Amino acid sequence: MTTTKSHGTASVRTAQEVRRQFARTRDELGRTVGALAGRAGVAGRAHDGIAAVRGQVGQVTGRLRGTARHTVRGRAGRAAATARSNGTALIAAGGALAGILLLRRTRRARRGTPRGH
Repeated sequence: MTTTKSHGTASVRTAQEVRRQFARTRDELGRTVGALAGRAGVAGRAHDGIAAVRGQVGQVTGRLRGTARHTVRGRAGRAAATARSNGTALIAAGGALAGILLLRRTRRARRGTPRGH
C-alpha cells in the first residue's frame, strides 16, 4: 500500500480514497475522450460536407456543359442556315475579307514588316 503524509504523520490510503481517485480519473478521462471525439466529429462532418459540395458542383458543371453544347450547336446551325439562304451575302463577305487581307499584306510588304508582327 502507498502512504501519504498528512499533518506530519504517515497514514495509509484507504480503499475508499483510492476508489474516489479512480472515479475522478475515469471522469476526467471520459471528458477528454468526449472532447477529442467531438473534434474528430467536426473534422468528419467537414469532410462529408466537402464531398457533398463537390458532388453538387459536378452535377452543375455537367448541366452547364450540356447546355453550352446545345447552345453552340443551335447557334452554329442557325448561322449555317442563314449563310445558305443568303449565298450572295456570304460571297460578298468572303470577298471583303480577302480584299482586307490582300491590302494588309501589300502594306506590310512596302514597309518591310515581317509577318506575325
